[in-house]
Order: sequence, then C-alpha cells, then structure tokens
Amino acid sequence: MNVEEARRLLAPFNPWWHDPEWSRKDPLLQAARRSVLRKPPRLYYHIRRYLPEPGYYGIVTIRGPRRVGKTTLVMMIVNYLTSRVGVKPGNVFYVPLDYAKLRDVDLFGLIDTIAQLPGEKYVFLDEASMRRDWALVLKNLVDAGIVERGRLKIVVTGSHSMDLADAVSKLSGRQGRLASLFNLGGNLIHVPLRFVEVLEAVRPDIDDYLRRRGLRRPGERFSMLLQLKRGNIPRALEDFYDEFAALLDAVFEDYLLHGGFPKAVDQYHREGAIDPEFYHDFAKLVISDSANAGLNPENTRRVLEFLTEPERLSSLLGLDRRENIGRLVVGVDEEGFPSPKFGLGRYLEYLETAKIFLFPYREDASRACAPNYRADRKVYILDPFSYHALRGHVRS
Repeated sequence: MNVEEARRLLAPFNPWWHDPEWSRKDPLLQAARRSVLRKPPRLYYHIRRYLPEPGYYGIVTIRGPRRVGKTTLVMMIVNYLTSRVGVKPGNVFYVPLDYAKLRDVDLFGLIDTIAQLPGEKYVFLDEASMRRDWALVLKNLVDAGIVERGRLKIVVTGSHSMDLADAVSKLSGRQGRLASLFNLGGNLIHVPLRFVEVLEAVRPDIDDYLRRRGLRRPGERFSMLLQLKRGNIPRALEDFYDEFAALLDAVFEDYLLHGGFPKAVDQYHREGAIDPEFYHDFAKLVISDSANAGLNPENTRRVLEFLTEPERLSSLLGLDRRENIGRLVVGVDEEGFPSPKFGLGRYLEYLETAKIFLFPYREDASRACAPNYRADRKVYILDPFSYHALRGHVRS
C-alpha cells in the first residue's frame, strides 16, 4: 500500500484533510456543543495535555463501554490538535475499525505507510476490539522500529479488554515514552460520568457555589474527609446540605434513570425522556460485540437476563445451585443444567472488562485485603442506564 492508496482509503473518515470547517459540521462535535453537559469529559484534558508533547512516541489505549463517548472524545482531540496545537491536518489519521470496509485492511501495511510521511503523525485506531490481532500488529510495528522511527503517536480505543491481558503481554515494555507520560502507564479508562460530574453540568449553580467557597481545592476536601473520619461534620458541609439537600435528592433520582452516558443525560434533561432506540442500540451492541471476544451472543443475552434480575443486584451470584442459571443458557445437559463447556466465567469476564458489571470476591478472612477466590462473587452494575437498557432489551 502506498501513501495515495492509504489516503484514498481513509479520506471519507478524515474530513479535516480537505475541509478547514469540518469541526463545525461534524455531527458528534455538534451534539457535544449543544449538550447540557457543557464541558468535555475530564479524560479529554488529561489526553490533550500530554499527547502533543514533542519527541514522545508510542501507544496509548482508551477502554470503555459502547456509547460512552470514546469516538466523540477522539474527535475533540483531533480538533484540538489541528486547530489549537497547529498539527498539520494531513498528519492526523482516524481509522474506525468497526467499519466493515476497514475490518480486513492490512493494518501493519497501513500504519507502516503512514510512518513514512514526514513529521510527527497521530494515528487513532477506533474500536480496535473489532480486530483480534490489533495488539500483535502493534507489537510487530514496535519491534520493527517503525513506531519510534516513524515518529508515531498511536491512540487505540476499545469496548472490552478481554484481550487486554494478551495485549499487555505482547506490548509489555513496548508502549514507548509517550505512554509513560499518562496515568495508568498509558492504558486509560473512559467510563460513564459519575453523579458529581453530571450534577456540576446540569446545575451550574452548585458548581459555582463550590468554586466560590474554595471547596474544590484538594487540601480543603482532604481536610473535610479527615474531619468526617473523626466523627465531625464540617461546617461547610452542613451549609451545603442546608442549601441544596432537596435539589441533590431530585438530581440523584434523575441520575438513577439516565446514568452517566452523555447522550442519555442530554436527551433526558432536554426532552424529558430517553429515546427507546438508544436503550436497544446499547444493549444490542453489548450482546453482538461478545462475538468478537469469542463468545456466543445468544448465551450473552441469556446471562444478562439472569444478571439483571432485580434480586441479583448487589447480591451473590448464587451459583452454588446450578438451576439458578442452567435453563437460561444455550449449551445445557439432559437435565437442563449448564454444560461443562458453557464457560460462564468467560461471559462474566467479558461483561466486567466492558466496564458494565463488577463481580468482586469477598475478602479472605485469613488474609488482610486479599480476595477469597473460593467464595461466591457479588453482582454490581456500574451505571443505572446500563441496567435499564440491558434489562429492558432482554425482557423485550
């Protein structure tokens, strides 16, 4: 593949190459500007601070659930690089690997071609989870010296990290000096917005209150935590509660419906409701994406039906009785119990690494701060919207 072929292949996905006004027309950036959330996610500021650092090359990964805003985050970074930092638009490459047209592209050859261009290059590989070989390709590029010699800054996004253990092994010591600038060694996580982040956005009066009284300063917050630890309620918290308690209750009740997915937050606060199609779209992606992790999507659907039973939340999985899940899955024995080949653990791993569920172990009573791997695990869902979307979809 030569440079002309690479540019022709990627031109539809890289409008900044030929249109200086692309950011005003981009639908994702338009939606972000109209959003009630007002500000980019905090991860945006972390990335834009370190990614343009001259002379630092390598690989940074960003993991997070589908529809959490990873692609919008990438477009914000691209816009910042081309409009604020002065990076040549032709040196920024966006490669959406969830598009059928690009799923079978020679990824090594494509990036090798990009590396031959002059100057520092930015390569964004979006939804790399669609390619099981992405880590191996990047390993080979690093080992061949192409990343450093080609002055490449590679950012990889993905929806689940079942492949992360394998990727960490392949990329161990190979993510380059660029990754060393970032938190978590360059393996970043983009999760739904926390309640406090949504609160600050939809109620700017609270954000202004905290700022005016200096309650955002780390030292002040730490001091209040120490007072609470000693059993004392700081006066500043009492004043805050007196002024905003009823409002906080109302906003939190809303959060239990829309969660921290930006599109759901925006629709709810603008229109008073969330489009039913967004619920189903999210759930269908979670189920269908499991195939890319080598799982059976029908089994994934039935496991989700099991996990989203209301009595299951914040409770034990309850797998000591096989009938709890046996008839809900494909691949059962003659009695209707799970087949030994079903592999429930892999489905739980997929849902956990997709940042949708958390399945913690109990603490081992014989060792401090150590998990008891022989005990049953508990079920926590990490965002309210995820729960409503998945339960609504699998229950039709």
